[in-house]
Amino acid sequence: MTRVGFNRAFLGIETIHEESLKECNKYNNMKRDLAACVRKCHVAGLQVQGGFIVGFDSDPPEIFDRLIHFIEQAGVVTAMISTLKAIPGTPMAKRLAAENRITGGFTGDTSDDELNFIPKMDEKLLHDGFEKITTTIYSPEKYYGRLKRFLLAYQHAIPESPLRFRADMLLRLFWVLGVKAPARKYFWNLFFWIFKNCFHQLRTGMFLAAFGHHHHDFYVKYNKGRRKM
Repeated sequence: MTRVGFNRAFLGIETIHEESLKECNKYNNMKRDLAACVRKCHVAGLQVQGGFIVGFDSDPPEIFDRLIHFIEQAGVVTAMISTLKAIPGTPMAKRLAAENRITGGFTGDTSDDELNFIPKMDEKLLHDGFEKITTTIYSPEKYYGRLKRFLLAYQHAIPESPLRFRADMLLRLFWVLGVKAPARKYFWNLFFWIFKNCFHQLRTGMFLAAFGHHHHDFYVKYNKGRRKM
């Protein structure tokens, strides 16, 4: 993939709890060091964008802290978090229907904590856990720190110029992340850290800094809106 120009891939890691992997028939993710697999992709020049789900019947209460630790340890810079959805036609949806646990239809949105079935885990614990994961991993301190660890491991299969920026985009990036953003100190710390430690990763680092800023704002607004409901 990297030899023909791919530099990132979305992987449905789903969960790090093996009983929950059995529950969704994700047997290919079992009995392996998933963090090492992610890092292997990074070293090979393939940035892993991970998909994670919480709310499986088998999930223990500590799954939220474990997932935060895994994302940090593996260096998954971009992580999409969702609660489990009962998707019509799937074996899981049929099982939940047979147990009279379906409460609504599937909207198709897989980036929120909405539920369309009755979970075994306490609902408040599940919603609070979703908020804890999203606010933690996209907090500026955690995100920029994780981005540094990723950049040290990541190897471009096809070298690119670190200075290949459109001037207007770079100036906008400096203005939004380096001047207006409350977390601007973390941005400038990252910017100068890249200059010192891995200048060849400047373009990738700036792109992902903007990506993290977007995700942070999205989840802050989403969680704030959900608490008002």
